[in-house]
Amino acid sequence: MIRMKSKKKQLLSDNRVFLIAEAGVNHNGDIEIARKLIDVAAESGADAVKFQTWKPGELTGKFAIKVKYIDNGSDETRYDISKNLALPYPVFKELKTYANKKGILFLSTPDGFESLDFLVDKLDMPIIKISSTEITHLAFLRAVAGKNRPVILSTGMSTLGEVERCVQILHTNPCSNHVLLHCTSVYPAPLEEVNLKAMVTMREAFKMRVGFSDHTPGCEAAIASVALGATVVEKHFTVDKTLPGPDHKASLSPEELNHFVG
Repeated sequence: MIRMKSKKKQLLSDNRVFLIAEAGVNHNGDIEIARKLIDVAAESGADAVKFQTWKPGELTGKFAIKVKYIDNGSDETRYDISKNLALPYPVFKELKTYANKKGILFLSTPDGFESLDFLVDKLDMPIIKISSTEITHLAFLRAVAGKNRPVILSTGMSTLGEVERCVQILHTNPCSNHVLLHCTSVYPAPLEEVNLKAMVTMREAFKMRVGFSDHTPGCEAAIASVALGATVVEKHFTVDKTLPGPDHKASLSPEELNHFVG
């Protein structure tokens, strides 16, 4: 349990933990499931519900390698899976409106230049969350910095030197309210591989606020990250762990999310 539920929503702050209920692609391409995910996140008391926005083929081509955790044993390519899990831009407009009605902040991770422009310029998203996959995509990070919004950057699979290069780019943004998230890029991530001390190392190295993008099955690692100074915690959740799709098994159930937020 992280905190008692409160109706007061704040953006990034030094005085409290900002909790992101990560819906990701657990909507399975279905807007009705996406709405249910917003319902669950709002009921839990999380600060934000976050999805992922991309245009199929913009960054993941038809011959991209299908990594193990998304391999469902079918003949589908990674491009096919990506296309099936993508929601059209107009749907995200509807989801933001729905989230506003439910009293929870809507966020989504852009996976390309076009989706970045859409989320920031069209939907006026107040915080930009960037995934670990873009840690070496410097042109994209420069475009993100140019939006002059607070940035939450996941750092999975990166070296400290790569993070330093990203920090230098982020600091060209006049908004200094950025957060680095420690992330173990395994789905689900075994507790013995989490290494929360990496989060502390980044805080000391870059004098920035840090947080944790948690891919472990339970809540122990996320709670421990708060004890070590995490100011942002991101946790995947689903409406049903038995649904097909790459992230459901590593996600919290509605009941678990509710208990986690507390």
